[in-house]
Amino acid sequence: MNKELIKKGFIVGLIGFAVGIPVGIAFMLLFSSEDWSAMRIAIHLFLSGVLGGVALGSSVMYEAESWSVTRCTVTHFIVTFATYFMIGFSLGWLSLDDISTYIMIGCMTAAYFSIWISMYLVTKKQTKDLNEKLAQWKQTKETEKEEF
Repeated sequence: MNKELIKKGFIVGLIGFAVGIPVGIAFMLLFSSEDWSAMRIAIHLFLSGVLGGVALGSSVMYEAESWSVTRCTVTHFIVTFATYFMIGFSLGWLSLDDISTYIMIGCMTAAYFSIWISMYLVTKKQTKDLNEKLAQWKQTKETEKEEF
């Protein structure tokens, strides 16, 4: 990946960080019934921002022209998955003893597989269309040569 993509990833990651904080607030209000200390709230919101920043910032890898759709999707999945689970386990969102953790793993895997299938099919169609246009262009050039 080139420096411009890394720079863009950092900038987009800052946007993701800013989006992650209100999402963290929403999840905290919706799914928590316990009293939280100010420090725990601050850590929760900061790490929610980090998760948003990593997820959104790492999405620029889809713009790396030298990378295949599969490589982009798998790399983004690993980065996002690892970040989510490190933060989730450290904040107590997830537990190896809780079935919801395994459901979340299944949901994330299914979502990324769906993303990969969609991107693969779109890329395959674009490639087919480009190849057809290239074939038409070549045929036009050959016809022009014969007429000349």
